Amino acid sequence: GQFVITPDAGDELIKIFQELEEYLYERSRDIQIIKRDTPLGHSPAGKAISTFNKQVADGDDESFEHLITTMRENTPKTIEAIKKGIRAYRETDENNALNIDPKS
Repeated sequence: GQFVITPDAGDELIKIFQELEEYLYERSRDIQIIKRDTPLGHSPAGKAISTFNKQVADGDDESFEHLITTMRENTPKTIEAIKKGIRAYRETDENNALNIDPKS
């Protein structure tokens, strides 16, 4: 599998994914706060909500932390794939230009 992408579109996508990387970094920091006990008092409801927040943030492979971590791992790979797509576009474009017969 190879795909091609114009440099302008690719540069815009790279910018978007770089912004996503920054967003995900900030959210991963926020998760550390959520994983702590939420100070909602000693009532059963407060304790239940605090426990729920921790489970959502730091639970299994369906937790928010897992989602953010997976996205942070895949974002650089996506940026690299876009860069490869841009290179493939340029190579295809250059090859097509070389193959044009100036006599036709």
